[in-house]
Amino acid sequence: DLDDDKLLVPVDISGAGDDFPTSHEDMTEKVGPKAAVEAIVAAAKLFETSQKKFKKDDRPIPMTVGEWLTTLAVDLGEGEEGAEEEELEGDEEEEPEEDEVE
Repeated sequence: DLDDDKLLVPVDISGAGDDFPTSHEDMTEKVGPKAAVEAIVAAAKLFETSQKKFKKDDRPIPMTVGEWLTTLAVDLGEGEEGAEEEELEGDEEEEPEEDEVE
């Protein structure tokens, strides 16, 4: 529940372990507020080195909440459109089979 102008920064939580929570609520519940903050600071430092593993165009970048929500909506919209097109293609393929049976 952040304002659209709040800044989000990429972090790398891979060093925190596979069972480390990904939501702030779960994080503070599991390890407590102080340890959660320490883990996020460590994850930010880890990202400083691990970001080199990404191609420049694929590297996560700092962005505002508004920018992230827009990007998310576009990404989700593209996925839904592709699924609808696949469904229509599937329907078109099925229709001739039904006609052949009659």
